[in-house]
Amino acid sequence: MPLILKPWVLDFEFDKEILRWVKFSGLPVGYWSIESLSEIASAVGRPMHTDLVTANVEKISYARILIEVDVSQPLTEVISIETPSGLWEQQFEYE
Repeated sequence: MPLILKPWVLDFEFDKEILRWVKFSGLPVGYWSIESLSEIASAVGRPMHTDLVTANVEKISYARILIEVDVSQPLTEVISIETPSGLWEQQFEYE
């Protein structure tokens, strides 16, 4: 797990923002660029890091990204992505 350092803020709440690994199972390979993965991950929270398997595109069954998630809000379970062939529904699996 990468070490993430952030500036201290006075109103930081330990139980509000946490880092979670999130899997994007079945994501079409055309969306595996860092820019696309970051944009998709932004629907969940703030993307921080991909795992090495995802970065090296060693497995295409899923992408895995470490995301800073606001747990005071409901977790996003699915988003719709507009593709040239229509809408793609991407499910998120939280670890």
